[in-house]
Amino acid sequence: MQKKIFIITGESSGDKIASYIINHIKKKKFNIEFLAIGGENIKSQGINCIFDIKDIAFMGFVDVLKNIFF
Repeated sequence: MQKKIFIITGESSGDKIASYIINHIKKKKFNIEFLAIGGENIKSQGINCIFDIKDIAFMGFVDVLKNIFF
C-alpha cells in the first residue's frame, strides 16, 4: 500500500523547508504520494497543491475576519 503525506505550510519559509524535505524523501525513492497546501517551492517538486498559500495566507486579525469564509 502506498503511503501518503499531507503537508500544510502557512507561509514562504515553511514552503521552502517543506520542498527541501520532499526533495530528500524523493531521492530515497520511497513509494510516497504527497499532497499539500503550499506555494511555488512545493509545486516545483511536482507536488499537487490543493490550495496555494498566497490565496489563503492573511496578516492580522482584520484580514482573517474579512476572508474567513473565502
